[in-house]
Amino acid sequence: MTREEASNILWWASKRHYPGDQMDITAEDIEAFDMAIAALRGPEWARTADKLPLHFSNTLVVMGGKITLGLYDCNCWFFYNEDKNKWEMDEYDRVTHWMPLPKLPEVEG
Repeated sequence: MTREEASNILWWASKRHYPGDQMDITAEDIEAFDMAIAALRGPEWARTADKLPLHFSNTLVVMGGKITLGLYDCNCWFFYNEDKNKWEMDEYDRVTHWMPLPKLPEVEG
């Protein structure tokens, strides 16, 4: 969902529902609102102890207070070591948080 689509859903919801009027709010409405709010908020950091990404997912990871590129596959984390200019396996479970890579900005061409 794009930010524009999310804004449209929330605008439509504000015109259709009034504060305290819950009689005609459906489960689909709530799901649409949640998706719209998440799209406007953007990705958030997830603790590896709470949630893991899909296998073979490129992510941003936090290791030792630094952010780097990460890859999760086969129950292992791999991270891009900028000092050595190569990918390495996190053998010591140093990845504490992760988030999906943000979408690339639209380039006007």
